[in-house]
Amino acid sequence: MIEDLDHSNIYSTDLVNCLPNGKIQTVNSFKYPTREIKTELGIDFKYHYLRHTYGTFMAEMNTPQHLLCNQMGHGNIHVTQRYYIAVSKSGIDVLKKNLNNL
Repeated sequence: MIEDLDHSNIYSTDLVNCLPNGKIQTVNSFKYPTREIKTELGIDFKYHYLRHTYGTFMAEMNTPQHLLCNQMGHGNIHVTQRYYIAVSKSGIDVLKKNLNNL
């Protein structure tokens, strides 16, 4: 059992991803293995790349902008639109189509 920030109890069975001891995985519990793997393999990888990949995939799957904004933790939907909506493949295809129709 884990105590959440609002002091309610969370059980490990309620978590999608938890550590073997049932505790909540923190950002650092994900980053450490990633650092070890990238060092061993000698690849240039930044954990933040996964965030951009997630945002791009969700945008390409036509996730409503307000939901994507919430998922990405953006305080302003314009940030979401700037980084994910316009640069997705489907967004670029729409731009090309609209430009050709001018």
